[in-house]
Amino acid sequence: MNSTLRSFFLPLFVTALATASPSFAQDSTQASTPAAAAVPALPRHPVYASKGPVSLYVNTYGDELTYLRIVHRSHVVGGNVGRMALSLLGTREQTHNKEDFLGDAVTDTRKPQNLISPLLLDLPKALDEKFVAVLAEKEGSGAAPRKNGMTITPLGWHLLYNELMAGTEREDEYVLRFAARFSKRPEGATDSFFRKVQDTARSCGYVSKPRKLSAWKANDYEAVAAEQKLATQSCLAALTSSMPEWLGIDTSSKIKSAKLNCQTEMNLCVAEADTTVDPKASKVECKVEYKQCVSEDVKPLVDSTPIGACKATFATCKAAVIEKARAINPGVKPEKSEYLPCTAELKACVKTVKDGQ
Repeated sequence: MNSTLRSFFLPLFVTALATASPSFAQDSTQASTPAAAAVPALPRHPVYASKGPVSLYVNTYGDELTYLRIVHRSHVVGGNVGRMALSLLGTREQTHNKEDFLGDAVTDTRKPQNLISPLLLDLPKALDEKFVAVLAEKEGSGAAPRKNGMTITPLGWHLLYNELMAGTEREDEYVLRFAARFSKRPEGATDSFFRKVQDTARSCGYVSKPRKLSAWKANDYEAVAAEQKLATQSCLAALTSSMPEWLGIDTSSKIKSAKLNCQTEMNLCVAEADTTVDPKASKVECKVEYKQCVSEDVKPLVDSTPIGACKATFATCKAAVIEKARAINPGVKPEKSEYLPCTAELKACVKTVKDGQ
């Protein structure tokens, strides 16, 4: 690099390093606000204690990830100017995403409970109750507790500016983001000399609709408190398909057993149909009963697996395409190309499941 460029970017580089807010990659004990700013002490909020079959451990890193923080444009711009300067000086530095920053602590509320992340109470409680419900359905109310606990790690609970280059009318819009990672050692899995068992890990995220920052702050961040349950519900829905795997429920054996049971009933029905007055009509009835058996006993088990959930979503998407086509022209079937969004969603879903295994 010539001396002219160096003399231009070095001052920017020094300024950026002095003012940039820390990211998640940095030491979480670093303050993201100037030392002179008076940040009121937030009360220590208890972490939810699990009562269900799986012990839940919540990784907390102080207030940075358990109480709401705000990421302004200045954090990202300042941080990326420094990285750009390093890149021009010959290092391989990538730019930050806005999700990477801790942001500033909230100092203007009298109700800190409105700032609490779903990670502390709402989400672990909902997850605990879901584990209980799934086991009661699959194994009955006397299901044994699981030996391996689950670790929940926060990945974000903050207000983020919505668009970096937004126009004047939308420059003050912010979204509320929540993200967390869940990992658990498979039940019954043991390490061998050559292979260490990997935890089964899943992540979930929630991003609200954008609002003016003033609207988020109104009434001591009442809007943030209202979104806590929505973030919890969104994450729980994303994790439901992984429940049987986490709990060590042998779904594949149950699916095989349910299929065999339906087929056995079908064979017995057909054999009995041959002794009736109208065997053909009786066998048609056998097929109807077989389909009902598969629908009631096999399909729910298949849909409860991660891949099954992907296929169920694909079927719903495909049905919507067909319904829309019939509404426009009842006599014409949809073209194959109209199913492409459904197929793309299925492939992405299956890839996500396999990558997490």
